[in-house]
Amino acid sequence: MKSKNPDFFIYLGDTICADSPLKEFFPVLWHYRYKYKENRDDESLQKFLKDIPVYAIWDDHEVENNFNSSWGKQIVIGRQAFREYWPVKTKEKKILYYSFSWSSLADFFILDTRQFRSKKTDRNGKNPKATILGIEQKNWLKKKLLESQAPFKFIITSVAFNTHKKKDKWSDFVTERNEIKKYIKKYNINGIVMLSADLHKAIAFPKRGLKTREYTVGPIAAKKNCSRKKYYESKGFFFMCDSYNYLLIDIFKEKGMAKAEVKYFDENNNLRFQEKFNSD
Repeated sequence: MKSKNPDFFIYLGDTICADSPLKEFFPVLWHYRYKYKENRDDESLQKFLKDIPVYAIWDDHEVENNFNSSWGKQIVIGRQAFREYWPVKTKEKKILYYSFSWSSLADFFILDTRQFRSKKTDRNGKNPKATILGIEQKNWLKKKLLESQAPFKFIITSVAFNTHKKKDKWSDFVTERNEIKKYIKKYNINGIVMLSADLHKAIAFPKRGLKTREYTVGPIAAKKNCSRKKYYESKGFFFMCDSYNYLLIDIFKEKGMAKAEVKYFDENNNLRFQEKFNSD
């Protein structure tokens, strides 16, 4: 990744696997710190972090697999360790979601899809009050999207947005997902791009009728997952599970129009997929 000279890197969740191996997992502060240190002992990661700015957010394995708001005290110490190792600047220690701009072309909204999510889910629309974001974060996102003047608006979500009936993802909270989609459509908010991870495979979801284009990426180190390969390929989606991978995004102006180009690279830096699109 460093060979591409990126302006910054988005570290999209599961920056450690605190609960792996499970038999050696202790949900205490010293253990979380140990797992971060274990990762930072990697020489290649050290060299990368030395020169490349990072925007980070957590997913579940910074605390424990599939955690939600009911984890209580464990969330507090997991969050403390996360903040000690990653530069997340927010006014409240509890808050990890944040936004930033990169030039006048792109705004980035980094979501926390873990610590405010309901214990009960809403997979089949039976619990419409269930939430993955919590009311405050959801209102924050809506306000930020509406106020944004940037042609591109990247929503960073650690779990996939457009998957169908996949556990522990947005498909477990269909009412809230539909609410976000309807809001984007109602206010005609263009340039929405979802960036996600967690699936341990790379998938390019095409733009759908409700203005939500999504690129899922990874893993860069964890176990690869080839489940549903035939399904996604039958739908015409780009799918990669045979290699560690990363996504490079170029944002630029061409003939006065804002454009983005996404490129998926494998572990040998071979280009496996690319796509260019306008902000509208």
